[in-house]
Amino acid sequence: MKRLIALFTTLLLALSFIVSANAEPGAPNLSGMAAYEQLRKEYYIGGLYLGWPGHDAATILAMPGKRQMELRITADRWPALRFAQMWNQGITINNDGATLNANAMEIVAFTSILKGDLLEGDQLVIETEPSTGTRVTLNGVLVLHSKSSALFNLILNSWIGSRPPSSEFKRDILTLPTTPAGTDLVARYEAIHPNDARKKAVVAWGIKPELDAPAAAVAGAAATTTAVTAAASKIPEPATPKPEPVATPAPIQAKQVAPPPPPKPIAEPVKTPAAAAQPDPAALAAAQQAKAEKEQQQTGLYNQYLGQIRTQVLRHIEYPRRASKEGIEGLVMLRISLDRNGHVTSSEIAQTAHDLLDAAAENAVKKAEPYPKPPEQLEGNQFQILIPVVFKLTQ
Repeated sequence: MKRLIALFTTLLLALSFIVSANAEPGAPNLSGMAAYEQLRKEYYIGGLYLGWPGHDAATILAMPGKRQMELRITADRWPALRFAQMWNQGITINNDGATLNANAMEIVAFTSILKGDLLEGDQLVIETEPSTGTRVTLNGVLVLHSKSSALFNLILNSWIGSRPPSSEFKRDILTLPTTPAGTDLVARYEAIHPNDARKKAVVAWGIKPELDAPAAAVAGAAATTTAVTAAASKIPEPATPKPEPVATPAPIQAKQVAPPPPPKPIAEPVKTPAAAAQPDPAALAAAQQAKAEKEQQQTGLYNQYLGQIRTQVLRHIEYPRRASKEGIEGLVMLRISLDRNGHVTSSEIAQTAHDLLDAAAENAVKKAEPYPKPPEQLEGNQFQILIPVVFKLTQ
């Protein structure tokens, strides 16, 4: 009898939650719920929303339509660095290396969204649908928008992949709770909402959420290098000299005879611009085509150079023995700047994973020197290159 009461109560709570949270047409329904814990500390209660029930990972990952992950924070404080490391670890160990490399920029963007710590009551929503890509909101504020839907599956895999936070978490996130403990979990989940002060705090971060696909991000980096060079080499136009102020003569006395006025200059006829000065649509189209081809060429040269540098660095990566023994994995993002001679002018960790992995990546940059010079046709004097380094143990 108690089981029936608990089951009935859970179904009522879930039904009321679905009706209240999904009033808009076409919204996905709550499909599963689980509490995320690490070292006996609960960080959040997660909810998985799907267009229709799907209780195995393969079906959910291939499911079309809108899908949504929601995290309602229960920890008093979740530091931004800890947030990045936990997601970095979960995403890396549950996705293959090729997919991680192809979406490295997307992963870095997601793990770096926080400009401050998460607090109890915060609400993080990750959603995707084919027409919009992946969107991440924090307390109702858009903090990341990627045109790629692949990012959502990379994140979702950390919940339902081969190495989830725990077997219990994966079981619960794939099904609605039906136990008394599950009833309490649903009630706690419903009671968590961000306050107005936290919404304003996220707005104050001033996050620019738009993010193109990784290839576009690389092209943007190349375009930035070219733009800086062009700005530095542009010669400013000389300023038009201002006419000197004309002194006004003293007033003429009444007894004096005013001199005759000077003859008025004959105005020259205004020349009508020739028809050739007007924009020629064909010439304009040709100029735009030439510009696009040049940008495409520069992007190709940059990607070619990026591939050379990245391959050279990866050849010198050594998996730290201690990290291997302790099962430490993660994605490290290196940011390297090179001059036209291939000399490293700066090197830093743009995305951290673990102290051991970070150090191994930095050592590889030093061991890989000297680097080749960039192609002569590639414009610019400084070249900033982002290199994703995936530390992943073989199964």
